[in-house]
Amino acid sequence: MLAARFISVLLAAGLSALPSLRATAQVSFELIDGGLSRLPIRLTEITDATVEWNDPTGDEGVLPLSDALGLVTRGAWTLGDSAGERNLLSFEPSMLRLTDGRRLTGSLSAQADLPEVLRWQHPVLGGVDVPLEQIDRLVLPRATVGAGSVEFLPPADRSDVVLLRNGDRLKGFVVDLGRDAVIEVDGREVVVPMEAVHQVALANPRERWSGPMVWLLDGSVLGADEIRFEDGRFILIEDAATLTEADATGPGQSITLRPDHVSAVSFDTRRLVPLASLVAEEGAGGRDGVFGAAPIEVSGGSRIEVGLPASARRLTLTSELPLRSRAWGRCELVLSADGVALARIPLSAADPVDEVNLDIAGAQTLEIVLEPGEFGRVQTAIEIRAALVAVD
Repeated sequence: MLAARFISVLLAAGLSALPSLRATAQVSFELIDGGLSRLPIRLTEITDATVEWNDPTGDEGVLPLSDALGLVTRGAWTLGDSAGERNLLSFEPSMLRLTDGRRLTGSLSAQADLPEVLRWQHPVLGGVDVPLEQIDRLVLPRATVGAGSVEFLPPADRSDVVLLRNGDRLKGFVVDLGRDAVIEVDGREVVVPMEAVHQVALANPRERWSGPMVWLLDGSVLGADEIRFEDGRFILIEDAATLTEADATGPGQSITLRPDHVSAVSFDTRRLVPLASLVAEEGAGGRDGVFGAAPIEVSGGSRIEVGLPASARRLTLTSELPLRSRAWGRCELVLSADGVALARIPLSAADPVDEVNLDIAGAQTLEIVLEPGEFGRVQTAIEIRAALVAVD
């Protein structure tokens, strides 16, 4: 708890100088309600009880916060003609992922003044000090060809792992990360310049963040106890019950964000669950998009069975036949709950994208089957994107 508080205090300090927008500013998002419908809005206020907005016609709207699941910008989800489809030289930025799923992009800074603490420089938050015990993964920058061409380290279970740029791996116990990476291997300390390091995986216990989360456009993910929107700014509040106007620097901390830095907001991650997290653990690099909804690849003839959370009630997803599969790809995606078919979605070059919103109340399992069409399994492979489960 002390470590978690430590990083929150420093994040708040790093954001204190950010400029605010005018109090009359309105911000465009899609509001995700309890039924997983997405309503285009101009956000005006989030209180401890309501979300308030203007619709495209200018009419005012109010929704109880208990009936709202999240907010997302319209460009936050992209489909198959993205950079991942192209063979281009790209740059993988540095990324720091914490054990609870929060993430910070940026760069490794000078060595921290405190032992067992990494100092990180974030383009929006500024300087942040993070205890090593909170770190799950450190990825340092590298040029790559195409998206996803970097092989990310699997989660570290018993030993820390340092992956060098030449492909060598050191396993042991990481003592320090600063100007050098210091790792204890077989009872002796090995010092490696950070310029030679590509990734570090630390064997710290992992958990899932419970509560509100905010996804930034730079790929960072922040957590909070409560989220407000006032005077054209998002305010992330920690321990809101202890935060008062007279005690803004006490145990309760607030982080202020400009809305043009925000791509998505989940008001409670326990109620808005990405389907990808139920299929498999999220990618080690954390490049899984907003809400943690990483794309799910399904090939012809395959079957995926997913255990659903208790009290799951609705499922939404977008299925797409990507560009590389549209010449010959013909297939049908079948979604079933507890063995009962809920939707059959034909996909082809003529109709390559489809979105569904399904009632799965009371179901315990979800089955995903991709049935080949007239050309068999030739180019029969699809991607499932923006797949979310609403939970009561």
